[in-house]
Amino acid sequence: MRLRDLTSDQGSAAERSLPELTESQRRSLKWSRRLAQTMDRQWGIGPWRIGVESVADLVPVFGDLVSGGASAYQLWVASQLKLSRADRVRMLTNMGVDLGLGLVPFAGDFFDAVFKVHLRNQRIIDRHIEQ
Repeated sequence: MRLRDLTSDQGSAAERSLPELTESQRRSLKWSRRLAQTMDRQWGIGPWRIGVESVADLVPVFGDLVSGGASAYQLWVASQLKLSRADRVRMLTNMGVDLGLGLVPFAGDFFDAVFKVHLRNQRIIDRHIEQ
């Protein structure tokens, strides 16, 4: 699944074709996809796409808290969908890289805008769903 696919509502048809998901899991998956879109690709500025995380990162500590909360929700969704331990460790690694490099003043803000941790973690969740 391409990064672009995660940012559209095309996932809803795929969600309907997955009878093994409960209604609660489908709702959580839908919110996780929306969250990834909002956090990492909400607005276009020229050829670039940025999200709430890029704007929130302009306020020290606040951006990290917002990003951490969104990442924690995605990790919770991953556990509800019974992702493997390896996949959850990959998600945690992405979160750690984002947090660690995001703490560097100015360069970290640029890194956060490029790394797009929430879309990366959503891709891990969606790959699990497709299997």
